[in-house]
Amino acid sequence: MGDLGELYSGLTPDLVAGVRAMLPLADLIIPNLTEALLILGKESEYHHATEERVFKWIQELHELGAKSVLITSVALEGAFFIFGYSHQENHYFKVPYKMVPIHFGGTGDIFTSLMANELLENPTTTMQKMVERSATTISKILIQEEKRPRGVIDEVFIQNYLEALQHAYRAD
Repeated sequence: MGDLGELYSGLTPDLVAGVRAMLPLADLIIPNLTEALLILGKESEYHHATEERVFKWIQELHELGAKSVLITSVALEGAFFIFGYSHQENHYFKVPYKMVPIHFGGTGDIFTSLMANELLENPTTTMQKMVERSATTISKILIQEEKRPRGVIDEVFIQNYLEALQHAYRAD
């Protein structure tokens, strides 16, 4: 829906309201920081994130109905994190990850797909462990993609990694 504190061009506040209305149906939501703040109506706070505020925003999203919450793309003091809350474990956490300094469209979708696979293949693994493995995996993929020549549109050629991903995500 958005990035860098702003709603993507062409999207409307009605879309954000629709997403907010679906929260009570969600077992897990995985917005980036901008999207989380848009849902909460606090997008003006994007440049004022602190660890305490991010955990508060997670709690607010949970109170709006989402059972478990992950907020990706949180930059704090030059480091990057995914913050989370697992409903099943009643556990808040944050996971650092290596940021690859190139914008690739769709990386959030890939991360979400990795998490969906974790939930299906490794249901007894903790949410934090799932996030750690998925964050490490997407960082490794982006490091490889960074070496590839750039086109007009920077996209991740995920099809180049499907076989390796299939083997890596078998049950622990």
